[in-house]
Amino acid sequence: MSQQQADHEVLMAMQASGRSADEGSISLSLDAELLCGNATAGAELPGVEQHLRHVRRRVMAALARRLPATSVIPPTPATAAAGRAPISCHAVGATFFQAAQVGTGIVVLDLFGGIGVGLEMALRGGVRVERYHHVDLDPVARQIMQHRLRELQQQFPDQLSSRALQRVWALPQNVWEITWEELQRVGVGRGEQWLVVAGWPCQDLSRAGNMQGLVGERSRTFHALMSILEDMRALQPAQPPAYLLENVDFRHLESDYALVTRLLGDPCIVDAARFGSLAHRVRCYWSNLADAQSVQLLLEQVERPANLPGVSSIMEPGRACMPVLQPYGEGNPQYPCNQVGRPRQAWPTLMARPSSRAFLPGCNGAVRLIPAGSGHAATIGGSCWDEPSAVERERAMGFKDGATAAPGVSEQQRRMALGNAMDITTMSWLYAGLEQLALSASAPPVPHPPTLLPASGLASAIGGGLVLR
Repeated sequence: MSQQQADHEVLMAMQASGRSADEGSISLSLDAELLCGNATAGAELPGVEQHLRHVRRRVMAALARRLPATSVIPPTPATAAAGRAPISCHAVGATFFQAAQVGTGIVVLDLFGGIGVGLEMALRGGVRVERYHHVDLDPVARQIMQHRLRELQQQFPDQLSSRALQRVWALPQNVWEITWEELQRVGVGRGEQWLVVAGWPCQDLSRAGNMQGLVGERSRTFHALMSILEDMRALQPAQPPAYLLENVDFRHLESDYALVTRLLGDPCIVDAARFGSLAHRVRCYWSNLADAQSVQLLLEQVERPANLPGVSSIMEPGRACMPVLQPYGEGNPQYPCNQVGRPRQAWPTLMARPSSRAFLPGCNGAVRLIPAGSGHAATIGGSCWDEPSAVERERAMGFKDGATAAPGVSEQQRRMALGNAMDITTMSWLYAGLEQLALSASAPPVPHPPTLLPASGLASAIGGGLVLR
């Protein structure tokens, strides 16, 4: 099969909304469960995650080849700010992904690690993790992570060995205490390829928070993050760490946003709903794996299919999501997938704290409690309303059922951990996009995926399956 034929196959397979392939957008026509990674598919159906990985790579490779040559923009150099030197914006993606692809293994560091989305992103991307480190002050996050490590090791046994997990919490869990010496102690400087994934706390940056900015108690940890990256780069300048950083869209805090972009360059800004996630999550991403403007142009070609089952498909029994009552307001940065009169495609952004305005009774994110066969509403604490459950949040964000169900962790703690987490569906597609942009000029095209499962068997097992011929 020629590359042109393969590209055509991908474009045809990914079209679902009736748009022409020449209109500049591609619809990701995957079954909702496969697209979002829900329903424990990776654990129960051998080969499903490998299929998804190849699909993500093929889609992004096809999209990258459609970008005009002039759209690959050299990174804008960051400038010094507030007495601090800018983090290098020089793209390290070509060397990083070459190391990752040949199987030598990388070291993953999840700072502000939460439920370890950086690790799962790398594993879904096919990377062998030689060593893993997790940093988070929250003991509940570490408790969930212990559970997650066991599950991820079972799901990806060839990529995550017991040896890789021997010193998961070897670093101080307070980012302010991670010094040059501590980094050397865990191996920075030995020439291994590191990947740092970090979403520093957003409570002081979000419109839903106190908006104290980078001087706030939580969000000022950005400066500790910058110091860690600077030290890692200085310890091994010949092989600097790759990084992928995430936070809310805080352009409304102009001075703070200007400071961050002076240090890191412009971000790529995308909504998780674009990639099939069932909850909006508009986030800024900074990475030295590829130029942000090229990543933005690449990801904006992706268009969510209009025929996904929507939020109602992931609700637990006796629970119903709210209908779409009004259109998106002008200037709303969210991907416009919800339409009045049609099934809800995405919840509002899932939050860590309960009783956020969008999830109050009768609001867009609220859940009605109506058990089957009863004329009366069920109640929780005397109310017939609830917020999305932990399992519903896991499904909406692309995680397996029970991903956060660690022994001794309550339902509310699970909800909070997921509200603080990155969306794994978005991270998986973002990683695939970064990979294809980085390798497009230095590596042969991504090959046609091997047949890991018969297409018919995959389709019947997932209820529609993967639309890929």
